[in-house]
Amino acid sequence: MRKLLFLTLISASFLNLSAQKTEEPSGKVSGLIFGDYYYNAVRDTGFANIKNAAVTGAKDAHGLQFRRINLTYDYKFSSKFSSRIRLESDEANFTVNSSDKSSKTSVYIKDAWVKWNFSANHELIVGLQPTNAFEVSEGIWGNRFLERTILDLRGYVASRDMAISLKGKLDSTGIVKYWLMYGNNSPSKPESDKYKRFYGNIELTPIKNLSITAYADYQTKADIKDKYNSNAEIANDILTTAFFVGYKVKNKYSGGVEAIYNKITNGFDNKLDSVYLDKSGMGLSVFGSVNLAPKTSVFGRYDYFEPNADVSDDKRNWYIFGLSYKPTEKVILTPNIIMETYEKVGSTEIKSSITPRISFSWTF
Repeated sequence: MRKLLFLTLISASFLNLSAQKTEEPSGKVSGLIFGDYYYNAVRDTGFANIKNAAVTGAKDAHGLQFRRINLTYDYKFSSKFSSRIRLESDEANFTVNSSDKSSKTSVYIKDAWVKWNFSANHELIVGLQPTNAFEVSEGIWGNRFLERTILDLRGYVASRDMAISLKGKLDSTGIVKYWLMYGNNSPSKPESDKYKRFYGNIELTPIKNLSITAYADYQTKADIKDKYNSNAEIANDILTTAFFVGYKVKNKYSGGVEAIYNKITNGFDNKLDSVYLDKSGMGLSVFGSVNLAPKTSVFGRYDYFEPNADVSDDKRNWYIFGLSYKPTEKVILTPNIIMETYEKVGSTEIKSSITPRISFSWTF
């Protein structure tokens, strides 16, 4: 009888421990909304013809706008497997009613991926997912609701791709991290060709709060016709690189510097010399913020951008500065001003673009 009782107690304990180790799936819904009341106070009379302008919209246009609304569902299957589906709407994506031609805001799929943590320091992600160009710099910038970081703003790297990625730590402490991706390079439409994009970055955290990243991606592209050489075909691949250094102490201050370089093989048709040249673009972004009080901070950022080193009239300077106030943890109100200046074309000066805004953001 005592042996039977002992075995019963052991069995019950084992079953209890097994039950405790069973992982219950869990899901979470979250959302993000941000926008502005804006006023396009200053524009050049020839603004519509300015290329590579980051500040958009006609002079004197003003009003309320939602620049982004997204709804996210994160589902955790177990400690090893998790997934995300995210729907998003922004002011750049519309549907058109053919009867009255009026634009209507649409919703599209932003994320749809599954992640496998196959070891303590490494994970595999498959599906429509964030690219690895912005995560660190955007986190230290901390004002994505106001504007994208320079690689995204200038259109060099999309924020998403349909891809397979491998990321993790190269050492047990996480001082050195890596992120590799292989993507379709067509996040908004089904893949239809053989050309792909290869991404990679390394992140170093040598001391607390300091982040250093080196990023590169290579896009394979179809050859183009060389009209100066009996329509022979020439390469047109694209290389993009970036280097970032940032420092952030939460709720106190942050700052960062990012340099970017982009080369399109035979991307510039130099008609004066009847030859194709590599098109080289470059940029530099410097930003910082300081908390004046627990709920209030000031910030500023300056971007320099030159899309083609062989052209003398396309340089851009972009600025933003303002004040952020958090009435509660997940709500932000931010009066700010964005401005862009343009290199003169020949002897013609181009008036700067200036837009004051009251921006807002909330999450749940």
